[in-house]
Amino acid sequence: MFAEDDYRRHSPRFQGENFAKNLALVEQIKQIAAEKQVTPSQLASAAAIDLTAEDLRRIESIAPQGVAVGDRYPDMSSVNR
Repeated sequence: MFAEDDYRRHSPRFQGENFAKNLALVEQIKQIAAEKQVTPSQLASAAAIDLTAEDLRRIESIAPQGVAVGDRYPDMSSVNR
């Protein structure tokens, strides 16, 4: 799936069940972006997109701060002991 040198091969957020759960969040954001006729990336920096209070509520309900599943970085406890 990822190139041999891609850091995501070792990132907990991109492993197993964590990856599936995080992809499900992305799919919901894609739906809102499609409704606005923009890409998900454009929606993420929505300065030029008219978002209603309901749009913002939906986005917040899908992706509140801290919703990503899995640690951000792999376990580094064995390094620099």
